[in-house]
Amino acid sequence: MNVDISVCIANYNGAAVLRECLDSVISQAVPAQVEILVFDDASSDESGHIAHREYPEVISICSDENVGFCRACNALADRASGRFLLFLNNDAFLDPGALAALWEASQSAPASILTLRQIDAVSGELLDLGMGLDILTVPFPLKTSPSEQLVTCIGACLWVSAALFDEAGRFPAWFGSIAEDLYLCQFARTRGHDVKVIAEHSYRHHSGLSFGGGKADQAGQSTSYRRRYLSERNRCLVFLMFFPKRALFPLLPVWLLAWLLEAIALSVAQRSLEPSSKIYWQAFRDVIRMRGLVLEKRRNIMAGKKISAGEFLAPLSWQPTKLRHLLRHGLPSLR
Repeated sequence: MNVDISVCIANYNGAAVLRECLDSVISQAVPAQVEILVFDDASSDESGHIAHREYPEVISICSDENVGFCRACNALADRASGRFLLFLNNDAFLDPGALAALWEASQSAPASILTLRQIDAVSGELLDLGMGLDILTVPFPLKTSPSEQLVTCIGACLWVSAALFDEAGRFPAWFGSIAEDLYLCQFARTRGHDVKVIAEHSYRHHSGLSFGGGKADQAGQSTSYRRRYLSERNRCLVFLMFFPKRALFPLLPVWLLAWLLEAIALSVAQRSLEPSSKIYWQAFRDVIRMRGLVLEKRRNIMAGKKISAGEFLAPLSWQPTKLRHLLRHGLPSLR
């Protein structure tokens, strides 16, 4: 059987949500051959058995060790047979017609990265119509469509051709989790491809469930030290790999100053040095340790780029996202 679409679901301790995720995919009506794959990342709850025991039509892959989101997705891609991959979080649910809309859009733009309107699974609130990016690689939600600022999307529902995913070298395994979507979208942009949102169709998402809380830039949300550390480190890695030289060198001191000021502010607010040590120092240390890998990756990316520095920078916002959030919502709660 020739497979058109491989829906790839990385699962870790998703017993409360995995069935709804799988049911939302199985119920889709789409004029294409679809396979569904679930990679269980050594879950400690019953979710590791749900796909295998209750969904015989699903290809179930079980890992004996926890390998992290990026490796899990790459393992799914290894087993996938489809010409197109839909990476779907285990806490994300497709609304009716969503898969057919993605398939139809891919026929006219096969190399584009596609996503859907993201809806909060609890409140029904619109979370985003794709994401913009500021000059310090902080994504921010876009809520009007179409938008000239659309340059990335959330990996909870990310459609990409298998060919482009392979060309990008897949998700960087050394990211672990977080910002792998940012990496892939910026790689696509350097190759002259678009990131697009299908605003007429949606998916519902328990945002941040796998990390025990929402993002630090969401109003009323708390975040974990681990999530913030991975976010800071991996965004910096994306910055170093993709930003053109004319912006990279002037902005690098700004990056370091922003980290220093954030570390001081969060440590004062928490009355503890833990934010400085667990987030910023650890992120800085990792970036230094990974410099050889990052430079090699950057050389390969720049060797194949098909857009100018100006085209890369044009959609980015020069207004710092974190500063806007700080003024509106104050410092995030950490735990």
